[in-house]
Amino acid sequence: MNNREVLEQGNIWQAIFEQAPIGLAKIDLSGRFLAVNEAMATTFGYQAAELLERNFLDLMSPQELECELKAHIAQGGGFRKKYRQELLCLHKTGRNFYCLVQISLIKDDKKGEPLFLLGQVIDMSKQKDFELLLKQQNEALKKSNQQLVAQHIRAQQEHRNCERIKQLIQAIDTQEPNVRVLQEQILLLKKEIALQRHQEQQESFDQYFQQLNPDFFKRLKADFPALSSADLRMCAFLRLNFSTKEIAQMLSVSNESAHKARYRLRKKMCLQREQDLIEIVMKY
Repeated sequence: MNNREVLEQGNIWQAIFEQAPIGLAKIDLSGRFLAVNEAMATTFGYQAAELLERNFLDLMSPQELECELKAHIAQGGGFRKKYRQELLCLHKTGRNFYCLVQISLIKDDKKGEPLFLLGQVIDMSKQKDFELLLKQQNEALKKSNQQLVAQHIRAQQEHRNCERIKQLIQAIDTQEPNVRVLQEQILLLKKEIALQRHQEQQESFDQYFQQLNPDFFKRLKADFPALSSADLRMCAFLRLNFSTKEIAQMLSVSNESAHKARYRLRKKMCLQREQDLIEIVMKY
């Protein structure tokens, strides 16, 4: 290859470097920038001249400074020819954003000695925003599906109750009713309907409470994993400053049963005698 061909090839690679749509940088073995293209500067909110005064690691979020990349650069590319990782980066404005970072070690063709590092950076912000939006939409869809299933189950239960009522009425109209049997069936049906309404009230309460206190159950469960769903609901009542009598009414139990539930809750949370249950719950 003659001098002209070498010069033309060099101009081509320089044009590719400068006009590439992704961030490109020539970096020395200590991490200092030797050259950057416009896309690299724009990605991080700097002028190209500003980046030339910085180290590539300056663009990493403090959360990433212990990552493998730091050791990779410190060792002049380490023992691998290429490093590729999605990392949390730091914009000039101070905001954190994710980038796909690839660092390649460029060596001398003849001697095989390290010359410099070639850095490639792709801003992943839009992709991350899309992934978050997709996750939120999937969660909303899952919640809607759960609500539809719950409504369908309640509708089926109500239909069964109506059919049983019809059968009781037909039994009274068509034959001499056995009063005792009818009373037992009516009493059983009333209990089932009451239980169904109670479950619906509890589900409604849970949904409403979680809307007002979205992280309450999650944080409480993280600190006290032994708590059951009934225990968590009791904590919610206490968080709302309900009295034992009011809790008993909400749960359709006696005051004594509500009091015992609070006692069991204290034991599960391993509280000492001097610790106030309500004060503990209020912290969440």
